[in-house]
Order: sequence, then structure tokens, then C-alpha cells
Amino acid sequence: MKDKKKICAGLLALTLTLSAMPAQAVNAVVSLSSQTTSYEYSQSARKLSAVTGDMLSVDFTDGTAKDNSQTANTLTSVGTPTIAANSTVGKNVATFNGENAYSYAFDTDKYSKMATTVSIECTFKLNEINADGEYDIFSNQQSGGLGIGLENGRLQFYCNVDGTYYQPNAEVETGKWYHVVGTYDGEIVKLYINGILVDTRAVEGKMKFTSNEDAMHFVIGGDSSTDGVEFLSKVEVANANLFSSVLSDEQIEANYNSIFVKDDVEVPAADMLDVNFKNGSADDTSETKNNVETIGSPVVADDTDLNCKVATFNGSYDAFKYPFDATKYSKMTNAVTIEATFKYNESPESGEYDIFSNQQSGGMGIGVDGGILQFFCNVNGTYIQPNYKIEAGKWYNVIGVHIRKM
Repeated sequence: MKDKKKICAGLLALTLTLSAMPAQAVNAVVSLSSQTTSYEYSQSARKLSAVTGDMLSVDFTDGTAKDNSQTANTLTSVGTPTIAANSTVGKNVATFNGENAYSYAFDTDKYSKMATTVSIECTFKLNEINADGEYDIFSNQQSGGLGIGLENGRLQFYCNVDGTYYQPNAEVETGKWYHVVGTYDGEIVKLYINGILVDTRAVEGKMKFTSNEDAMHFVIGGDSSTDGVEFLSKVEVANANLFSSVLSDEQIEANYNSIFVKDDVEVPAADMLDVNFKNGSADDTSETKNNVETIGSPVVADDTDLNCKVATFNGSYDAFKYPFDATKYSKMTNAVTIEATFKYNESPESGEYDIFSNQQSGGMGIGVDGGILQFFCNVNGTYIQPNYKIEAGKWYNVIGVHIRKM
């Protein structure tokens, strides 16, 4: 039996809102502050400035596709991509129609700087996804090299190590903006989406790039070929960066934040339950003002990593309890959002261990079941459970949303 005193280590904040925050109109959705990003990690990332590529850096800010990196690669336009302001990302983006692209000349000296460490980054929105074939977004592959693209409808980070392609991959959708980073440090090929590490491949060796001079060019909007470009995509691109180093998790998060996290966005206050431990207590500060009952002896104290107060529970008989009733439940029938920021010291492989929950033949909650984080959401008598694998020792901000389809 696992030591339960190690299971639930800390809780930073709890919120419960009757009106759902913006999300897809589906039965249940779980969002992990960037899904698997620790809270501590996000805080440190916010202190970092965005970094740009030393080997290639294109952001379209001035209305052109020129390379702003120190390498200053020569640009060739294939067809006529358009560059215009985009309100979603708040900057200029380039739109490619599947018949045009931008190409940047490379050579063996440039490739040599990326032989053992490399990072590739691109922020984009796909306007079309085909179920079959290859369609690239930012790439230089020709019997070697690397790139970000689609293969049979799935996002790929293509990374050629010693002559073999290693391809961590993930599912993506049309009409959504993604910040994607691929890295290789000589041992692991990694794929990040929106600041999150989503897939890896273990391999040791050196990067292999094309030896054909006619194919020595990176392409935005497609891939390189000996005749120019190929595997062109219908895509909008906000930026593209290439690095001769491996970006850290914090740098990747900072780059994601620089585009998608706006400091001027007002965070809504929870109306049904709001506990943040700021004043050293577990009082509910929401307009509902639920009474708190202390069970056992949870400890509210300063956390040096987060530089704020958190509550620590021993996993045996510690909790804070807030009475609800039918009137309160009725306000959450059609839409509800539940949020918790927490860290497990140990994530047990079997059994259920909850963090913020009210389940008893109904209800909802955030917890771990079988070692996997769950958003338990009872809809019409059946639990719907979006879930995700988490790690012990990391802070997470988790949001579960239910919106009733009308």
C-alpha cells in the first residue's frame, strides 16, 4: 500500500463558476494550464523574454518575409503569399494557399551549426487537413533535415538523425492557432504544442541534412525539393524560427506566452466558490460565501517555489468542506467551470484520490484515478471523464468545463 501522506501535497487555489468560460460546446472539457505545465514553470516563464532564432527568424512584423536572424538567409518568394494583420494573434501573418511559399537559402556551413543541437518553431493555423499524404508548414527535408508538417492528417516533427527520420506527432484541427516547437539535444527528439511537451522519441546521434545543393533551403508554407518546393500547405503562419541550440521548457513557454497570453485579459471571479488561501485561511471569498468546515489539520503556509500561501493535506484525514444545497446546484445545471491549482507529491497508480470534488452518484470533481488526472463530470447520470497523464512534483492549473447543448 502506498503511503497516503505523500499523495496530496499542496493546493494553491479553488474556483467554481456557474457560467462556463469560453470553450467548445461539448459535454465536458478539461484544460490543464497548458495541459501539463507546472505552475512554478509558468511563473518562471513569464519572467523571460521571447527568444528568436539565430539560424532563421521570420515574423512578418514589417509586412515582409525577410529573415531577421543574424544569419540573414536570402529569401525567395514562390508565388505570391499574402501578409496581413490578424486580430486573433494580434500581429501580421502570412497566408499560403497550397501553391505558394517562402524559401530561404542554406548551405553545409549553416547545417554544421545544427549537427548536435537544434530547435525549430512555428506558429500557425491550418486551413485544410488532408487525411492522406504529406503537407509541410516549415521544413527542409530531402533525404535528411527537419521540419514541421502533416502526414496522413497528423502533425509531425520530422527529425533525421543518422539517416533515419524520428517523428513525434500529435492530433491537430483546422481553424485553430498552434504554437509548435521541435527540439533535438543529441538524445531525445521532442515535440511541444502550445508550450506543452506532447511526444518524444529517444535516439542518439547527429543530425543528417541533405547533401544535394539544389535542396538546401528552408521553406515556410511547404518543404524543400531539388526543383524548389513541394508538399505545400493551406496554412496561415505567424512566425518561424530556427535555432542552433535546444530551447528550454521555460523558453518555449515564454515564446508561447508572447503570442497567446495577454496581460490585459481580466480573470473572471468565481461566483459559486473561490478559495485562494492568500490571507492564510480557507474562507470562501465568492459572492456565495459558503461556510468552511475544517476536517483534520490541513496546513496553510508560504510556499517558497510559488512565493505565496498554499494548503497542504496529509492524504489521510485532512480536508476543507463547503456545504452546498439544491438551490446552489440548480445554478450549475446548464454550464459550470471548475478550477484547481495543485501539486501531488506522489501520483498513485491505482485507486481514486480527489483534489477538489463533490461526487456522490452525481456531481463533478478534479482528481486522480488509476494514476491519471480526471475531470469527473456527471451528465444525465453518467460520468464523462476527460483525462490526462500528469507527473508528481509539478504544479498544475486545471480547468474542467461542462456546457449543456441547447
